Amino acid sequence: MKIRPVILLSAAAGCLMGYLAMGRLDTRAEDTTAGHRGSRLTESGGIASTTSTRGNPRAGSGPEKRKTFASLLKEAPAIAERNKPCREVESMPASELKAALLDAFPLRKSLSTEEAEAASAVFSAAARELWRRDGEKALEWAAAEAPAGMRPEILSELLREAAKDSPDLVKTWSDRFRGEYGNAWANRFELPAVTGAAGRGAEELLRVCDLFSTRVLPASADSYPEDFDFRLLLTGRLPAWNLQAPVICWAARDKEDSWSGVKDLMESNPGKGVSLVGHMFRGVLAMEGEEKAAGWTVEKLGELDPQLRRRAIKDMSIDPLDTGAVAALVRAFPTPQDKTDLVLEPLRNFLSAASVAALKALDSPQLQAEVMMAAAAELRGSATPVLRHRAFYRSTVEQLQLDPQSREKVMQMLKDPPD
Repeated sequence: MKIRPVILLSAAAGCLMGYLAMGRLDTRAEDTTAGHRGSRLTESGGIASTTSTRGNPRAGSGPEKRKTFASLLKEAPAIAERNKPCREVESMPASELKAALLDAFPLRKSLSTEEAEAASAVFSAAARELWRRDGEKALEWAAAEAPAGMRPEILSELLREAAKDSPDLVKTWSDRFRGEYGNAWANRFELPAVTGAAGRGAEELLRVCDLFSTRVLPASADSYPEDFDFRLLLTGRLPAWNLQAPVICWAARDKEDSWSGVKDLMESNPGKGVSLVGHMFRGVLAMEGEEKAAGWTVEKLGELDPQLRRRAIKDMSIDPLDTGAVAALVRAFPTPQDKTDLVLEPLRNFLSAASVAALKALDSPQLQAEVMMAAAAELRGSATPVLRHRAFYRSTVEQLQLDPQSREKVMQMLKDPPD
């Protein structure tokens, strides 16, 4: 019986780890759509054949012919960088890469985490190399020859790899199978496509967003090269709320340039971009710390028209910030009105942690009560369930330890006004 090697890679924390050969039976069950029947998992975690080995002197049954995933991974050298090329995979012929995809497919759902991770890494590594080598021919093979039960996932893995540098081709193929596999399947290639496009520049990123009719943008700063034109992205057709991640990255790299771009956007397109001020704060915060970032943000807001400045303060989202950053930002604003405008935003959205942190930073029980009463007054007669209002405000006043009289005033504001 002919033995074919299958490369085993273990994925851990986003990194590929290990590679070794494993025996693979050449005989396959004819009905592969019901699952992979050429091998099975043993109780010890090994791979055993479901096909008889009688009469085959090469089959053997000793430990040298069958190893567990655990023993293979123990021997495997670590590959520290994600997607780092593996010479063993690169040297495999296309037929063995395809075999590795088929063998790894059912084992990705193994009850053993170690086996499932190894099989997933095999699957990804083989798909990556097959796409690199064969391009669209690899897609044609999957569409025509992969077992029906495996075809959507094998095509998906190949298309994810292709999306990074061939978005137009991937759009054609995803639309081709959209009717059969559904919109959710076809849309899963948007993120790898825009991530690859970002590496080629802002103009290409905007083009690919239009191509896929998507507003998805990469969240990782590593996706944007050093010479990325954030200003072009800012003035494109994407809504401002989609620009959060790139603006954070931009501010972390060059806070003055990011402020110039966001300020131009706010002043030239009234109503657009005011929410981005908070994201610039997060970018500067990552580089300079709470106090400096807060002081810089308040200083820059002073350059705006008073009406636009107040709107920007009201629209600053402080929910993702830790309590120290929230407190620093509240303290940095000079007037009670500024502080009130900032704190009202999380209260309006029932954001408990951000609300409590911002209110505590006011350092004035009287102002805390006044801000809560102002927010509660906005809710009177609203369609939001009253019980939710009361539970949120009751919890907040308790955490602030307001005096009984102030608590009563806040809770009284939640009652419907008299007819």
